[in-house]
Amino acid sequence: MKRILLLLFLIAFSPLMSQNPDNSTDYTKFVNVFIGTGSVDSLSLSGSNFPGACYPFGLVQLSPDTDDNPEDPCSGYDYADSTIVGFSHTHLNGTGVADLFDFLFMPYGGKIKWDPGSDDRKVKGYRSGFRHENETGYPGYYSVILDDYNIKAELTATEHCGMHRYTFSSDAPHHLIIDLDHSLDKKRPYWRCRTIGAQARVIDNRTIEGYRIITGWARLRKVYFRAEFSRPFTSHAIKAGTRIYKNVTIANGTNLKIVLTFKNNSKEPLTVKVGLSSVNYNGARENLKKEIKGFDFDKVVKNTNSKWNRELSCIDIEATESQKQIFYTGLYHLFIQPNNIADANGNYLDSNLQLKKAPDGKSYSTFSLWDTY
Repeated sequence: MKRILLLLFLIAFSPLMSQNPDNSTDYTKFVNVFIGTGSVDSLSLSGSNFPGACYPFGLVQLSPDTDDNPEDPCSGYDYADSTIVGFSHTHLNGTGVADLFDFLFMPYGGKIKWDPGSDDRKVKGYRSGFRHENETGYPGYYSVILDDYNIKAELTATEHCGMHRYTFSSDAPHHLIIDLDHSLDKKRPYWRCRTIGAQARVIDNRTIEGYRIITGWARLRKVYFRAEFSRPFTSHAIKAGTRIYKNVTIANGTNLKIVLTFKNNSKEPLTVKVGLSSVNYNGARENLKKEIKGFDFDKVVKNTNSKWNRELSCIDIEATESQKQIFYTGLYHLFIQPNNIADANGNYLDSNLQLKKAPDGKSYSTFSLWDTY
């Protein structure tokens, strides 16, 4: 339905469109990534869009989640909420049913906390309050201040990778929790979701890896990640179910969380780059190696924003600023999904979990047909 409406919009504006757009125009400035992230009133539904960073048709959509068991809105982010649980690396956009939310990362300060707590703050946890006046977003970039810890969190993405930059202002100990079991609501009565296998591995004090096998829309879905850090962590612990293991190098289970602790006397931001793969660990490593060299966060933002500008420049319209915002935001949302699940080398798993290779390096998934036609 959304694509039909956009097509009608294109037809209406066809006399005003140019086939040779001005290459100096920054079309990304017309995109408002917060459009569709909330409902108009109490009687309406959210657009289930997310405000975070992504690459056109990329595997990664790195965005904040305002619910620890996302279901409605389906994107995991509700503009009406006042707390953030963390930042997960995959999201659906504008759909009617939730899924994905792979590998939630959340920085925080003070004592080690393993649970997010409640959204009404009666049960304390690592979640943080935030204010919209401290949020910024545009294609390829998102930032927010986590008020509880005075941490500035910034996000960007490439086709297969996400990148975080955390600036800590407090002298409290710095921690980063990684939740491998974060997902849509596991208690809903249809399309049951549960993690049926996961692994966390500490490679060294700057590198961790992990995977999970989870159910949901798909009968089985496998996702692997490799995370590299700009600064070493001084200690770590892994929680498997109810048991906590300090400074172990590997753990298996269905409900895994990792807490990393970093020195709190460093004014240098903590930058984290995360490669994802739907195939195996090696795919995640190679995707990260190819797409993000070093820890130059601003360079990745610039490159991804430039890619978005090239995509959006396919159509140039003469219209008011308000009309341009509506049009280019809609065009931006069209270019988020489906997603290329093939690794940079072309490897991907088909629906039967058989290894295949895409000659052009592209194999698209995450089609939500009822939200398309």
